[in-house]
Amino acid sequence: MAAVAQPSGTVTLVFTDIEGSTRLLEELGVDAYRNALAEHRRVVREACARHDGYEVDYEGDAFFYAFASAQAAVSAVSEAMVGLDGGPIRIRVGIHTGEPALDPPKYVGMDVHRAARIMSSAHGGQVVLSPSTVALLDPGAFALEHLGEHRLKDLTAPIPLHQLGLDGLAGEFPPLKTLYRTNLPVPATPFLGREDELAIVAERLLDPDTRLLTLTGPGGTGKTRLALQAAAEAADRFPDGVFWVALAPLRDPGLVPATAAQALEVQEQPGVSIADSIAHAFASRRSLVVVDNCEHLVDAVARLLQTLLERCSGLVACASSRERLGLRTERLYDVPSMTVTDGAKLFLERARANASDFEPDRHVAAICEAVDGLPLAIELAAARVRALSTQAIRERLGERLSLLTSRDRDVDARQRTLEATVAWSYDLLDAEEQHALCALSVFAGGCKLEAAEAVAGADLDVVERLLDKSLLRRRIDNGHDRYWMLETIREYASDQLETSLEAAFRARHSVFYLEFAERCGLRGAFELHGSELDGEHSNLLVALGTLRDAGETADQLRLARALARFWYRGGHLREGLAYLEEALRHAGDVSATVACDAYSFASYIATDLGDAARAETHARAELALARDSGGAEELVDAFISVGCAAELREDLEDARRFFEDAADGAREARYAAGLMVAHAHLADLALYEGDFERAVPLLEDSVQRTRELGWKAGESAGLINLARAHVLQRRTSAAAAALREAIPLVEALPMHLASWLRCAAAVAGTRGDDRTAATLIGADVAIRDAAGGAVDFYERDSHDALVTRLQDTLGGEYEVRWEYGIALTAPEMVAVARSALD
Repeated sequence: MAAVAQPSGTVTLVFTDIEGSTRLLEELGVDAYRNALAEHRRVVREACARHDGYEVDYEGDAFFYAFASAQAAVSAVSEAMVGLDGGPIRIRVGIHTGEPALDPPKYVGMDVHRAARIMSSAHGGQVVLSPSTVALLDPGAFALEHLGEHRLKDLTAPIPLHQLGLDGLAGEFPPLKTLYRTNLPVPATPFLGREDELAIVAERLLDPDTRLLTLTGPGGTGKTRLALQAAAEAADRFPDGVFWVALAPLRDPGLVPATAAQALEVQEQPGVSIADSIAHAFASRRSLVVVDNCEHLVDAVARLLQTLLERCSGLVACASSRERLGLRTERLYDVPSMTVTDGAKLFLERARANASDFEPDRHVAAICEAVDGLPLAIELAAARVRALSTQAIRERLGERLSLLTSRDRDVDARQRTLEATVAWSYDLLDAEEQHALCALSVFAGGCKLEAAEAVAGADLDVVERLLDKSLLRRRIDNGHDRYWMLETIREYASDQLETSLEAAFRARHSVFYLEFAERCGLRGAFELHGSELDGEHSNLLVALGTLRDAGETADQLRLARALARFWYRGGHLREGLAYLEEALRHAGDVSATVACDAYSFASYIATDLGDAARAETHARAELALARDSGGAEELVDAFISVGCAAELREDLEDARRFFEDAADGAREARYAAGLMVAHAHLADLALYEGDFERAVPLLEDSVQRTRELGWKAGESAGLINLARAHVLQRRTSAAAAALREAIPLVEALPMHLASWLRCAAAVAGTRGDDRTAATLIGADVAIRDAAGGAVDFYERDSHDALVTRLQDTLGGEYEVRWEYGIALTAPEMVAVARSALD
């Protein structure tokens, strides 16, 4: 039989699902259930095929079919229901006709969701049809029973539904699983994405231990829409009704009980408080009450719900609020931002509502990220597609508060602009909270409590209050609490900060982070605390900018010098060199030790980048300063820097002379770290010249000295070079052992990881594992491209020879393996290499 083409235009959609599949599996057992499932698939597929049905999807125990005509769809379903009669499997079916958009081989659009919702309302053995399908059937062709008007769980307005009657089959069913006894509002737009969040909230509402669930989060996160949809999903379990109490328009706390009573259809009783009247009416009911937008009326809402929950054992409450209500019975769900995937779906749907021919591109995901994944901001950005391209929208998001506005008249005034949404929350803060929020806006990427107290004067009590009001968020970074705010909120808070106060807070911020960097980033401390710099990198860069703009050039160089080791070891080579050079150009009255250290790292980084001219310039400047104003250790470090620059230009005799001068000076000054580094570089030269008798003892001594000093980076470099010496001698077992020993060290050092991967590739290639070797070479390239590094001169010839041999041996497969290596994550790269080293 020829394949059926995907119908387009007016299409009738059919969804089927097996009733009680889990229970049926338990009753029949695995083998019998498998057979019944196969028979079910055969019957449905054959019936649909006879009427030119197009199978859109099959998943688990559910079918999705599309038909070019309603008549064909209902005929196919009728035959399938008759074919399944008498068997163990009963399916429920929903049929709806519409004009879904093609997304070959599937469909997208609200008609798809509508058909699925109609199916979900049915019971096993029941076929339910939408009015659009019924209108297209031949008069009298099928027996149809009118079931009345129903609201589906997509929360649209009520629609008439019909049941298909089939001779000889059951025709009596329980009421449809649709919304009833509810005043849930009809939303203006469909609910898109957030399946995981919806499932979590609905599950918590149905948990017997839940009495009050509060959905919290900043304005614009979609709390209202999520609460509304979750209430609809949970409605079946609340036979006495699901009720919606909207508080956004209310300003007087004293009117909260009366507003609730009106929404709950409770008449006020003379001489009885309104709260008591509601409690009496709901005392024996199993109901769900959703109270929306509570943040400006927290105390009044909390008092009312406390009364109702104490006196109504079957009542469950769900609240949406930017601030928690503070009751002991309260469970919190902090509504997260949308994922990029869900945000892109929302953007597409809202964009097409404004421009029907809109097609998404790569800028959509960037827009969703730039607006913190806030549904409100995404919708406001999508509304701009009539006038701006997605690229233009993305570029203008630096002024997101003024850009993101709505012209729709039916939108709540609080949500017509992103700025108004944030301002609503800000205006609800007391003066101390407003002051703290504005002060905290000087942080980039958040801060720890210690920094909040020192810079912004925000103690734990204030921070906790801002957390309760959803203006701050908390996460755990490396075992520490970190407090941060969405960029939309940070931008608004920063705008409220007076110029004089902003300058004062930024000055305190830069002082704090200068002290922090010098405490964590300098020699000795770095091995213990260097990892802490990564989490504060954004704040440290802000502090650098503040010091530069304030003309504090000496402190600017101090901070750049304190970060230099982090930039070098962390793979921030290009960025770090630029910051160091800027600080060195404008350095004021600063100690020789600070300037020499900054020049030293500038030279090291330029060397790793393969930039011989810049490496030489910074090394010579360091040497001149060390000879003029420095001490013995600064002079040793300068000799090493000049030697490395000479290595890079392949003047090996000059390099050897400076390294030997460094070693002599280090011995005389009893400078253990300098002696170890000088020996390591002399070993590199010996390796390059093939003098293994000199190189291996130097490298072994270097590794031992670094261990005694606790210098992890030096130990890592020493082990890699020792492994390289073993490879060149074809002692692959010893090389592999050294590389395995280095694994815990290199995982946190991008540039060392690249060298380690190259050496592991050499081991694999020497052992004849050419495919793995090619993969690891690709991995090395990915690491070096990201950090900006180059292959060291002394391994360049052997590395190039290995690449040439692998290309000749593997042919076209080399490129495949190489590209595979580039695509690996760092942990995956280590895992591939580890397997080659075992």
